[in-house]
Amino acid sequence: MEMITVALPDLAILDFNLGQETSEAVADELIRRGIPFKFATGYSDGADVPLRFSDVRVVNKPMSIDSLSHALSLTLGVKEPA
Repeated sequence: MEMITVALPDLAILDFNLGQETSEAVADELIRRGIPFKFATGYSDGADVPLRFSDVRVVNKPMSIDSLSHALSLTLGVKEPA
């Protein structure tokens, strides 16, 4: 949260499950500020992500460079080369 107040990111990928916590508060703040983001999770079905974030794409961990690149392209609305 502190990082968001210091310098707004262009986009973010949030690890959803942080052990005893989640990144829900950060996600809510990113939404409030209009910053696009994706969740990363080790749960293949994304079941740990609350329904209020159902429009946020979930990237499964472990992720490859290709899947990360694809997720970032979708987040930024960049068309990937064929």
